[in-house]
Amino acid sequence: TSDGRLTPATRLVVDDFDASFLLLSKTLAERHRITMRHERFDITRDGLIPDRGDATTVAYQYSINAQASVQLEWMRIDSMRELWPLFYGVTETNQSESLLQLGFRLVLFDSTR
Repeated sequence: TSDGRLTPATRLVVDDFDASFLLLSKTLAERHRITMRHERFDITRDGLIPDRGDATTVAYQYSINAQASVQLEWMRIDSMRELWPLFYGVTETNQSESLLQLGFRLVLFDSTR
């Protein structure tokens, strides 16, 4: 449920989640930062056929000043779930999704200063 309580049906679901990742980040010329992350994940539910996949993220951040920055991020997720045809009526067991987003960050209050 949305408040975190278990229902009788959710008590029956036990997911075993495993993930590992590699993260590389480099600051260039004080105001520029590039970050890359690759992750592998695996989910097994009650001994059923597992879901598994990879996710890759590449991000660029430009610091305008101490309070403001702009970010551009691209992410791609490739996953495999052999039960998709059974649950969703699709023929493929492999799915991919990509996301490109632009962000702006403004720090209004910094408690460390």
